[in-house]
Amino acid sequence: MKFGKKILEACELTQSTFKEDSWVGYKRLKKVLKTYELSPGAQQVDLRTSNEAKEFFSLLRKDLLKVSREYLNKEKQLVQHCLLLITSIQNSVQGLPLLTSKVLEAHLKQIAELHKDFLVLRNFAVLNYCGFTKILKEHDKVTGCRTKDKFLRNLVNKQPFVPHELVKKGAEILSDLFIQVKQRNIPVDLQTCIMDFVISSTCTNIQEELNRKTGAAVEPSEKKTKFLI
Repeated sequence: MKFGKKILEACELTQSTFKEDSWVGYKRLKKVLKTYELSPGAQQVDLRTSNEAKEFFSLLRKDLLKVSREYLNKEKQLVQHCLLLITSIQNSVQGLPLLTSKVLEAHLKQIAELHKDFLVLRNFAVLNYCGFTKILKEHDKVTGCRTKDKFLRNLVNKQPFVPHELVKKGAEILSDLFIQVKQRNIPVDLQTCIMDFVISSTCTNIQEELNRKTGAAVEPSEKKTKFLI
């Protein structure tokens, strides 16, 4: 399956979570690449004078900022839901000497649904990263230039959705918690079990995070090629 179709399929499957324009505009960027023209006798496009290049990298940077914002917003929501769920389970453990089957099943369902949401966000991060990588590779193939590694290193790899450590940690905690609840082997003090998760959660102020983590995608150094890196 071509990557463009993978993105489209992912959009359709997650439309209740992400809007279609939340993803990297892979199809739109490929259309821009088709407008590139080499000067007679040239082996590569002159990115400094190419209007197509300016349009391509302008769209690419906007997509990068858009994806980062969407990721951080969803990450914040999931972290909050995760902490609330764990607190709810802890209150149940403290309030009932033995969890009833009804309460147990309710908690298992909540954990499973939230774990799925974490995996969906992780898939969003991975697919978008692949999208930026593939479209830059395609760009270099069309233009004869070498921009992929530099753009990834200077901008894309600095965005929070690339490592998505908090999302991976949350999914891991929920997976372990599901087993513990199912086996009725729930730690008395769940807060201790998630302390490292709480500490690593740096999304209490989303605007501050957006400014800090996506700033590189908004304010390029004037010493570098303005539309590129």
